[in-house]
Amino acid sequence: ATREISRQTIRGIKKSTVTAWYTLEIPIAFGPLGHAGLPGMILEASRDGYTIYAQKIILNSSKKKGIKKLTKGIKVTPLAYMEIEQKGFNHYRYNE
Repeated sequence: ATREISRQTIRGIKKSTVTAWYTLEIPIAFGPLGHAGLPGMILEASRDGYTIYAQKIILNSSKKKGIKKLTKGIKVTPLAYMEIEQKGFNHYRYNE
């Protein structure tokens, strides 16, 4: 799959083509570089001359572990979380 993206950088708008290789055999809409939404897991994604790819996949459906309750951290509202997330994205965008 390919798509064109535009990102705001400190030098202005940067347009890029993202190429993603994915598998339908792992029906999870997830992938690297913040790319997701395809009907299967993205195993390789390329953008601006960089490629990130999966080297190994281990499927352990027989070893199910429960999620442990968190004991550290602070509780925030969904709005506060969105603000924290936006600050992080802005920091990344403007410091490339």
